[in-house]
Amino acid sequence: MKELALLEIIAINIKKIRITQNISQEELAFRCNVSKNYLSDIERGTRNITVHIIEKIIKGLNISINELFAV
Repeated sequence: MKELALLEIIAINIKKIRITQNISQEELAFRCNVSKNYLSDIERGTRNITVHIIEKIIKGLNISINELFAV
């Protein structure tokens, strides 16, 4: 089984949590003050994100940092 890179783990968890919370990409992007396209890139793992954006996403999803990095 392939070991996931940290960026992939974050991307998978953001999408999984967002869907579980029944939040659209558009709504989460609004909460995080980023564009929907930027959020889509993050969820696909094609965008390198900063700690600042990670913080916005954690607040937008109302989760702990542990949930975002869970394997």
